[in-house]
Amino acid sequence: MADISRLAQPLTLPCGVTLPNRIVKAALTEGLSDGTNAANDRFVTLYRTWGGRGRDADHGNVLLDRFHLERGGNLAVEGQQSNASLDKLAEMASAARAHSARIVVQLNHAGRQTQRQPSTNGRTRRPTSLSRWATADLGNLFPQR
Repeated sequence: MADISRLAQPLTLPCGVTLPNRIVKAALTEGLSDGTNAANDRFVTLYRTWGGRGRDADHGNVLLDRFHLERGGNLAVEGQQSNASLDKLAEMASAARAHSARIVVQLNHAGRQTQRQPSTNGRTRRPTSLSRWATADLGNLFPQR
C-alpha cells in the first residue's frame, strides 16, 4: 500500500505561499456566469463551498477577453471593472477564504480554443499575440480596496 502521509505535509509554492497540505483543487472553468460574463451569487456560493471543504487553495479560471471565451458562462474581467463587479469579485474571494482557504486565480486567454458560439455577440477575433498579455500591467486589473 502506498504511503500517502506526504499529502498532509506543507507545500511552499514558488511565490512563497505555504499551503498546510498538498490537497488542492485544480483550475477549471465553472460556466456559471450570465451573458455579461461577470461574477455573481452562483460563484460566491460555489467558492464558499470549496473553501469550506478543507481545500487549501482554490483555483478559478478567469478569462481576460470577453470576445475570446473558451465556453459559454466563462467569468471574464476585461478593462475597467464597475464597482458592482469589483464588489462581487471581492465577495467571491472572501467566500473562498472564509475557512482560511487560499485562492489563486488562473488568468487565461482562450486564444485558438475560442469557439464561435460562446463568443460575445457571436463575434470572434483573430488569436491575440501572447506578448500583448505578457506585457500588460495586470496589477491594475484588480485594484486594492
